[in-house]
Amino acid sequence: MKPRKIPKFKGFCSRSEEHFVAAGENRILRLGIQLDTPRCNWNCPYCYAEPENSRDDNVPVEQIKEWISEGKRLGVTAVTVNGTFEPTTSKDLWKVLEHCQDLYLNTLLVTNGILLNEQRIWRLMDLETCVLMKLNVPISDKSEAQYGEYRAIQAFMSGKEPQTYDVIMDRLMRLVEAGFARPMIEEGVEKTRLGVESVITKQNIAHLPRLVRQLREKNIYAHIEVLKEQGGCQPGMQTTRAELERLFNRILEEDLREGYEGWVPKPPYIAGTCYQNLVRLNIKADGKVTPCPGIELILGDLKRGDTLKGILEGSEELRIIRNLKDLVEGDCKECAYLADGSCYAGCRGTAFQEMKRQGHGLKRRMVASDPSCWRVSRAID
Repeated sequence: MKPRKIPKFKGFCSRSEEHFVAAGENRILRLGIQLDTPRCNWNCPYCYAEPENSRDDNVPVEQIKEWISEGKRLGVTAVTVNGTFEPTTSKDLWKVLEHCQDLYLNTLLVTNGILLNEQRIWRLMDLETCVLMKLNVPISDKSEAQYGEYRAIQAFMSGKEPQTYDVIMDRLMRLVEAGFARPMIEEGVEKTRLGVESVITKQNIAHLPRLVRQLREKNIYAHIEVLKEQGGCQPGMQTTRAELERLFNRILEEDLREGYEGWVPKPPYIAGTCYQNLVRLNIKADGKVTPCPGIELILGDLKRGDTLKGILEGSEELRIIRNLKDLVEGDCKECAYLADGSCYAGCRGTAFQEMKRQGHGLKRRMVASDPSCWRVSRAID
C-alpha cells in the first residue's frame, strides 16, 4: 500500500531539484506581495511586522500589477499575498488577486481570517486563491473539556478577547464547507487550497500534535513554524531546541503510525523544507525588494527605478543567498541534508535575525547556519 500524502498547497509545491535549477538559471518562481494596510485588527505577541510600520512611501495598485507582470515574464508561477499588517483590510487586495488570476498565476492569501465573511470566501473561491489562515491551538467546541484552555491560549496569541477563537472556528468551517479543503488533483497527487499557519511557542507547543492530526484528516495543509525573534515579537515565547526536536519527532511518529509518508525532522517547519531563498523575491508595500519576509535586506527599490530582472542579474547579496551550498558557515556546511538538497540550511530568516541580534555583520547574517536546528552547535566559522 502506498503511503498517504501529507496535504500540500495546490500550485505551490515544486520538487527540490526544480528550486536549485531555477536558482542556477537566475529565475524566480515565487513572488511575495506585501499590500499597504491600516493597523492590524490583531495584536499578536509574536508578530514579525515592525510595530510602527511606516506606510508613507507606498505605491499605487497599477504599479504593483506591473511588477507582478514583470515577475511572470521572469518565470514566476505563484504569488503569496500578505500585508504590512492584515491583508484583507487593504483596499487593493481584490485588484491584485484578480490581476494574478488574469495572468494564470497560483495565488496564496495569508490572513488571520477574521474578515472572511461568506461573500469574501466565495469571491476567493471564484478567484482560485489558496488561503492560509492563523490558528495556534486545536479545533474544538464547547463540548470538550479543553475548549476553555484553547480559547485562552488563542486569545493571548492573537492579542484579542477569548471569543476570537470562536470566530476563527467559524471562518475555518466556512472555508471547509465552501470546498477549499476538497482534494484537487495536481500532477497525479491530491492537493488542497486551505492551510493553517501556527508558530511554535511555549504557550501552545503541547497542543500542536493534536492540531496537526486534525488538519491531516481534513486535508488542510499544516504550516507549523519555528518562531523567529523579529519585529514586534515579545520575549518569553521561545521554546528550546530540545523541545522542538521532541515535537518534530513526535509528529513524525504519529504520521508514520497513521500511514503518511515519511519526512526528515528539521526546521523551519513540520514536514517541510524552505527553499524560498532559491526562488523567491519579496516586494514590500513601499516597493523595496527583500529575499523573504524574514530577511530584512534591501536588494533593490522598484519605486526608484530598479527592476526585478536587474536585481536577479546584479545583486551580489542574492548571489550569496542562492549559493549557500558553497558559502554557508557553521555546522550546516557539513550536513548531509544540505549536500543532498533535502534542506537549504534551515530557516534563513532565523539565521539572519539571530546573527543580527548578536551584532554580526551582513555577510555573517546571510551565511550562518540556522541556530534553531538541534543539529547545529556552531552557526558561524
